[in-house]
Amino acid sequence: MYVGQLQKTNISKLASLSRTQKTLVSKNIWQLIKLGLVQSQVNQKDRRQLSFSMTIEGQKQIRTIERQVSRNLKNPQLAVFQ
Repeated sequence: MYVGQLQKTNISKLASLSRTQKTLVSKNIWQLIKLGLVQSQVNQKDRRQLSFSMTIEGQKQIRTIERQVSRNLKNPQLAVFQ
């Protein structure tokens, strides 16, 4: 969700926002990349730096989750997690 909200971000920003260790954030980001939900871009000025953004598929997944959460908030009886 943070990657989608920030549009372009890096591991340090994500770790700070989520109050999580950088190593854990990095591991999770690479899993999302493998799933095709996040993409990485190399900084052209400093090739050591990577930024991350949502793919179109990742954006679709976020919208699906947001709709489900909204429905669950309106009707708590539907909040059955599958």
